[in-house]
Amino acid sequence: MKTIGVRELQQHPSAALRRVAQGEVIGVTDRGRLVAILRSPANVTRAASPMTLRSSHLSRTEALRAATRLGVDRAVVDEAVAIVSLILAGTSTYVNAGLAEPSLLHSLDALHLASALELGEHLEGIVAYDDRLIEAARRNSVRVVTPGRR
Repeated sequence: MKTIGVRELQQHPSAALRRVAQGEVIGVTDRGRLVAILRSPANVTRAASPMTLRSSHLSRTEALRAATRLGVDRAVVDEAVAIVSLILAGTSTYVNAGLAEPSLLHSLDALHLASALELGEHLEGIVAYDDRLIEAARRNSVRVVTPGRR
């Protein structure tokens, strides 16, 4: 696997994504430490990821906003989101999000957590980086994964 630094990815995201679209797997490093692996959704197999990836539709919104900010083509976001089963939040999700603790939890993070909790016994964990969301997940006995974070 070839690697590129975070800075190179930020400066040339389209070039990296073209390589990935052509089937190349690229490791992304931060100060020499591997923090991410980029691969085409076509290269992701069930064997490599035995769990079903789920998220709320809010994830698509967040991914599109980040892509716009970084100059990444929408088609790349659509391909990435295609491997995730998206959950449509209902009224109860919004109510549960509104009641989520701690009260300092941002509304969008509360929606992510409420959506995750609705999975019940099927929830294996969440990916989170925001300290408030991490705390809220742990208060609810939810395993938290923070790839690339020490």
